[in-house]
Amino acid sequence: MSWGASKNSKCCITCANWCGPRQLKMGRAETNSPGDRGKCTEGKGDAIPGPAAMGGGSCNKYVLWSALK
Repeated sequence: MSWGASKNSKCCITCANWCGPRQLKMGRAETNSPGDRGKCTEGKGDAIPGPAAMGGGSCNKYVLWSALK
């Protein structure tokens, strides 16, 4: 089961600062599961792909992943 988000979703998996397993599929960033974790290059600790990660829309280090532009 995969999990994904579009460029309109401000969450870790769509952020350029997220380093974890993800791929681009049909204009969406996807992982194998909602529990996949990555590291944030901006020091936000363990990052999860969903909108609850690091406060979701309120993260002040969010930058849209260039593959989604």
